[in-house]
Amino acid sequence: MSVRICPKCGFEDSPCWKRSFQGNPNGDIDVSRIDWLPDWEPEIAKKVENKKGEVVIDGIFAYYLGKRAIWVKRVPLKRFLEGGMSVFNISHESGKPKKEAKKP
Repeated sequence: MSVRICPKCGFEDSPCWKRSFQGNPNGDIDVSRIDWLPDWEPEIAKKVENKKGEVVIDGIFAYYLGKRAIWVKRVPLKRFLEGGMSVFNISHESGKPKKEAKKP
């Protein structure tokens, strides 16, 4: 995990968030495992865990944790307001690199 810092305002993002690499061409979607959030962002963790399957809006972000998911997805609130739930319709992170198909 690496910490991102805004060059304009100096805001330091929590190290539990990482860019999603699956179906995220604009880089708008960040993900964090739900078990990482209580250590770094306990208030967000509580809100998201209590509303599984619903979008949680907090500050400048919208968060989504599927009912049986382990990855919390985070997008800028502006993107959610423009695209609705469709902004969260990406594959989840597996945590494991994809294996190449073996040739017969």
